[in-house]
Amino acid sequence: MRRLCRKRRHLKLALTITVLLYCLAFSNRVSAVTSYQLHSPDNRIQVIVRVDEQISYDVTVNGKLLLQNSTISLNVDHHALGKNAKVDAVKTDAVDRTVEPVVKQKFAKIQEHYNELRLSLTGNFSLTFRAYNEGVAYRLETSLPQTEIKVYSEEANLNFGDNYAVYYPREESFFSHNEREFVQLPLNQIAANSLASLPAVLVAPDHVKLVVAESDVDDYPGLWLHGNTNNSLTAVFPPYPFQDDFIRNSKLKIHMMGGGGWAARILPQR
Repeated sequence: MRRLCRKRRHLKLALTITVLLYCLAFSNRVSAVTSYQLHSPDNRIQVIVRVDEQISYDVTVNGKLLLQNSTISLNVDHHALGKNAKVDAVKTDAVDRTVEPVVKQKFAKIQEHYNELRLSLTGNFSLTFRAYNEGVAYRLETSLPQTEIKVYSEEANLNFGDNYAVYYPREESFFSHNEREFVQLPLNQIAANSLASLPAVLVAPDHVKLVVAESDVDDYPGLWLHGNTNNSLTAVFPPYPFQDDFIRNSKLKIHMMGGGGWAARILPQR
């Protein structure tokens, strides 16, 4: 009788270990997607960042989804930073300070108030998100060992929560004086060959407006946009010019690199 009980106990223990191992294996598969949350100081805006086969993020305002599964990556020397990424370290910060701009325009002092999430990723690069009470920003940063790198492309797909109306500064080419008419269109009527400069302004429900813009661009091509005949906009960057010719009246004809060209050549500061 005791032997039978022991056998049953061993069987039960073996079954428990088997189930536990299966659960752990299943848990590892499920937890392969690592997600992080960030909130604005007033908690109205929430950002969810996911790191998996690709880096994606969602943005909600007052619980309503405005951006979903928007993706980020950077192709440096034909290596895609942001694909199959792994997080090495996570750092958060909260900033509330007054900035006095050197050139005073509307305000002599500007209140800078945000929460920050910084993800250090394998491959000598990091991704930083900031959530302000007024909006969201992100930045890709690299600390690569090369003395010179070529950025062949940058991925910035903006997938919106619905077919919002957008004031779209439609352009004819990358050569622009940035004095465009803002054409009002629904997102799904903007084709892939419809180019636009910044800013683009989208009208979401509940009196929320989304403005797509950029800042701190130095020795790097500016961000432009094109549509996809759906609820998204995709960033496009002018490729590196290999020749330019002055024509007349300050007009410049620029010959861009072909498919084998790059968006920017960068000499890292040391």
